[in-house]
Amino acid sequence: KRAYTKLNKDLTDFDSPSTREWYHKHCIPFRRGYLFAGPPGTGKTSLISAIATKLKRRVHRMSLVSPGLSDDSLLCAMNSTRVPAMIVMEDVDALFNQHREKTEHTGLTFSGLLNAIDGVCDTGTGVILIFTTNHLERLDPALRRKGRIDLIVHLGYVNEDMATRMFLKFYPGEKDCAAQFASNVKKFDKVSPSDLQHHFIINRNVAPKDAVTYSKDECDDARRDMYG
Repeated sequence: KRAYTKLNKDLTDFDSPSTREWYHKHCIPFRRGYLFAGPPGTGKTSLISAIATKLKRRVHRMSLVSPGLSDDSLLCAMNSTRVPAMIVMEDVDALFNQHREKTEHTGLTFSGLLNAIDGVCDTGTGVILIFTTNHLERLDPALRRKGRIDLIVHLGYVNEDMATRMFLKFYPGEKDCAAQFASNVKKFDKVSPSDLQHHFIINRNVAPKDAVTYSKDECDDARRDMYG
């Protein structure tokens, strides 16, 4: 919750007219970089959508594993985005090894990626760059430095408070059932928000008292039935 509060405050401050004027006054490129780090299913993509809605920004997703993508074409694509822009690069940890050598999944070079990030045009409206990773420890320090990534937001598995609030979102006012549900979820390790959302989807037609029992195996079985 503290991470979301800090992010919201940072976004609000960056998006203000006074901040824009300050950047221009001091001739500093008006952009902001965020890194969302956490295991799969912890809400990184959902958070990006929420930010776009809040700031009324167009989202430009840069697929860094697109066939034929080169250093030059990435830089060109980033500089051709419409404003106000939000540029998203997902799973950046999967592109390069610890020696900055590119993997088979990308045609980019590490220096080309950094040049594209540093060279993004200042449009005057404030470009927001968002990166996501499942493995923060794999990211090169050069990518994580200030000016490229200004704020890291850690997204983790659900705790008891999060489970309670999610239950109340789907069953408003059912505080006793929410507490029981959170207690049941607490028994399991590494439960993600997407796991709980799936639980509520498959139990959408049951009463609150029947939705308090959480089974991770039940959710896994449901996924297999849906997607084969």
